[in-house]
Amino acid sequence: MQGNLPVLPEEKIELPPIAIPDEPLAGGQPLSREAVAITVKTIQAAAAAAKLKDALEIGYRGFGEIACTAAAKEGICAFLEKRRPVFEK
Repeated sequence: MQGNLPVLPEEKIELPPIAIPDEPLAGGQPLSREAVAITVKTIQAAAAAAKLKDALEIGYRGFGEIACTAAAKEGICAFLEKRRPVFEK
């Protein structure tokens, strides 16, 4: 199928509900519940966009919102210090 990628529809996409666990993890590592909530909100908003360009813009804004959180700073510091992050929210 190389070179024959499916075309994405220019329409809203229906998504099933997304549940956030009380203690979100990825590969056994803790995730910020705040960052996961922003990600879920962004995915749902982008899926509801009528045009791909609008969905991409929503994604860019969601990324910016996460990058400005205390959780992002804690995650980056923990990674650089080779320790487990401690998220407040």
